[in-house]
Amino acid sequence: MTLTHSTNDRETAQFEHQVARVAAGIPPHAPRRYRQILLAYDGGKHSIAALERVPAVATPDSEVTVLTVIPFEAISASPDPIKASDRKWQWNCLVDATARLRNLGVEPYLEAAAGNPAAVIAETARSLAADLVILGHGHNRRWAPTLRRQSVRPTLARRLNCDTLIVHATDTPASDAA
Repeated sequence: MTLTHSTNDRETAQFEHQVARVAAGIPPHAPRRYRQILLAYDGGKHSIAALERVPAVATPDSEVTVLTVIPFEAISASPDPIKASDRKWQWNCLVDATARLRNLGVEPYLEAAAGNPAAVIAETARSLAADLVILGHGHNRRWAPTLRRQSVRPTLARRLNCDTLIVHATDTPASDAA
């Protein structure tokens, strides 16, 4: 280890000695592993970036569940008020996420739901006893603010009782950045 601003060997030795002394007083423990990971996926570029982070936090023992939510907050007299185009979008999202995760060596479980995205994500995380929820920073038009004008991320920040990873998409795909 080299101190950034030190060219003095004695200063470096003192630093290392103090680090060793502090480390000796810290009880050893195994690093926390994520057993149950929930990926909220809407097929947008931010969701794809979030999906690409899954292998960085998943272990071979982790269970990864992909959740795609059709935003829906209205009650209708129709027996099936959800449009066929929305069901097709949801199906395509789940197919895309499964293909991408399998290419990354992860075999996901799948959840398809309809409702307020923030509420559904929070409830699914609770029912799975998720250790980690991963989602993209942005959202596509489907996860626009709910009818109550509440954005998904801030609502989840208040509701979730587990770690949350919010991933920002960049112009350079993660696989190309090295």
